[in-house]
Amino acid sequence: MIANWSRLSGFQECRAKQFHWDELRLKSWREADPLLMGGGFHVGAAVLFSEKSRERALVACEKDMRDRYAQQQVLPEERGLIEHNIEWTKRAVEKFSEHYELQDITVLWPEVEFCIPMPNTLHHCFFAHRLLHPKVPYDQCPLAQFHNPPGGTPHEVEPPSPFGFDCVRPHFFKGKTDAIVQWMTKIWLFEHKTNSMTPEIFYKKYLLDAQATGYMWGIWKQLGVKPEGFILNVIQKPRKNAKDQLWVGFEREPYFRSNEDLDRFALEFVEQANDYENAFRRAILGNRAAVYMNTKACTNYSRQCYYMDYCQRHFEEAPGEFALRDNDYINDAYFDILGLPKPEKKLLPIINQTEESPDE
Repeated sequence: MIANWSRLSGFQECRAKQFHWDELRLKSWREADPLLMGGGFHVGAAVLFSEKSRERALVACEKDMRDRYAQQQVLPEERGLIEHNIEWTKRAVEKFSEHYELQDITVLWPEVEFCIPMPNTLHHCFFAHRLLHPKVPYDQCPLAQFHNPPGGTPHEVEPPSPFGFDCVRPHFFKGKTDAIVQWMTKIWLFEHKTNSMTPEIFYKKYLLDAQATGYMWGIWKQLGVKPEGFILNVIQKPRKNAKDQLWVGFEREPYFRSNEDLDRFALEFVEQANDYENAFRRAILGNRAAVYMNTKACTNYSRQCYYMDYCQRHFEEAPGEFALRDNDYINDAYFDILGLPKPEKKLLPIINQTEESPDE
């Protein structure tokens, strides 16, 4: 399977929520404002690094946010809030630009993309199989014996004709990082985050943060250059009761990662990918409980999950409740890796496979 950190961390947060997004393609008509603001800031920062122009960075930031808001269901009374969010995000890009220009930092790569096969993970991939052989039930594929248990290895046998080894694939880790920079003679990953939490506990989150660790591992394997660590650029939001709701704070903190930290990430990634693929396979083949709910996640980030009402109704969708999302870059990567033409309508229907009994 192909996974980014967003999919695996979402799977750990709540299997049902990730299944609704990844497999069923159910998308809320209204994306959360913090996500839109964070996305706009990242676009502005990327343009600042690549073009070294604050003005073009601000234009790109605003355009990204307006384009994404245009795709949302927005009530008339929300227009003022939207303009406030755009203005605050542009100020955050400006604040970051001021601090960036004052630092002795050299941008080596504005961003790095990677799609790395994970070692020792060859297996009969469910996601590859259903794209390559949609009319052949997964468990009837001649390569079914190559489906490994977690941590296992494929049997050393010749694959039967006519399939060859086409649906025997490794897990892939795919990602796209922020800038790679040189600072204090060392190579670092730049990570940008917005925050309104208490600073002390916020910074502790990143001592073991797996996303940043994973990005460093991906950079190492893609470029052959191991970063020393990552620099966390924190854009502070005003508290809800603050008088100046357009206030922007800025802080920066370096974090180090050892070779052992990166190796541990790779090992744990494989285990999580095994769990994800196994759970999704079982759910798609009939055992819906394999992607069970984590009800502690229903109100994460002090807001209701998009799917909470849907789950309460035992997954009966109300008319017009969700939009159907398009392919994301993970979905597209399957077609690229498997050498298949991408469909015009990037919608991947659930294939009718043989059903699994709930006891399996």
